[in-house]
Amino acid sequence: MTTENIQREKEHLAKIAAERHQEQIEALADLKKVIADHHSKDDKWKMSYADATKDKETRRKEKTTREKNWQNAFDKLLAEVESDKKWRETQGKKPGADAVIDFLKKSNEDQTAFLRALASDIMAQNADQHKNTKDATKAMAREQVAFNVAGYLDDFSKALSVSHFRPQNREFALTL
Repeated sequence: MTTENIQREKEHLAKIAAERHQEQIEALADLKKVIADHHSKDDKWKMSYADATKDKETRRKEKTTREKNWQNAFDKLLAEVESDKKWRETQGKKPGADAVIDFLKKSNEDQTAFLRALASDIMAQNADQHKNTKDATKAMAREQVAFNVAGYLDDFSKALSVSHFRPQNREFALTL
């Protein structure tokens, strides 16, 4: 083999090495873009998680407020019943059958209205909770599972640098 052939072979190998180097640089740039996109998605997920946490706290506070309101209404109803009992005792009169029936009817109507309002409030609350749970599930389903980009990048770089040039180096060594 002549020195001119050796020189051409060296130039050819240098050109191939430069092309491979450029390909690796482009691949690394693409991976950097993927990593940046992943970080932005991660930040968006963190923000949506924080918003969901705030919404959850708001719903808990609203639920506590509703429960307190219902408890107050129930306590007021019990207080009225107790005051009616005390009034009857202090008056010394025993109510007649009609008065007892009227009182029971009124009490029944009050309790029925209370229970209906309670049932509708609970059903509305359950429907809202069901909707929120479905929305949260859909949002989580759209999220991607994070992966180890740095590890893939290292393995990719090692594979390119080691496996690609080894056969050419052997050929060149045998040629020499």
